[in-house]
Order: sequence, then C-alpha cells, then structure tokens
Amino acid sequence: QRSMPLGYVVAFTKKDPLHLPWIEGEVAHRLLWADNADAISNLYAGTNALKRDYTRTGQRTKKGAVDDGVNSLTRHYVNNF
Repeated sequence: QRSMPLGYVVAFTKKDPLHLPWIEGEVAHRLLWADNADAISNLYAGTNALKRDYTRTGQRTKKGAVDDGVNSLTRHYVNNF
C-alpha cells in the first residue's frame, strides 16, 4: 500500500487550500503562472492577461482594475478597427 509523502499531507490538510505550504514555492508558482498567462494572452488577444494583479499577489487592487479596463479597451480597438 502506498502512502502520500509528508509534503502532500501537509498541503492537503491546511485550512486554506489555495496556498502552498512553503512561501517561496507559492511565489515562484504564481509568477510562472502569471508570466505564462501574459504570453498566451499576448499571442491570442494582443494584450496582457486580465486580473494579473490577483494572479501575482493574491489580491485585487484598484490599479489592477484600471489596467484591466485599459487592456479591455485595447482589445476592443485592436479587434474591431
């Protein structure tokens, strides 16, 4: 019978499942995920990904909302004119 490694057991028993049990790994994963989202979004839509502030920091900010508005307007302009 197999048992789960201790790191997995700790990760799955935490009260907040959206956080990894080690800070450096979580930050690296968030940044990698956000960079990948930006690259795909630039290829597909011509702008960075939306809600990238939330992906990078875990919090929604006013600056992020303004950036999303600018990105949405840019996408609209690029795709329609």
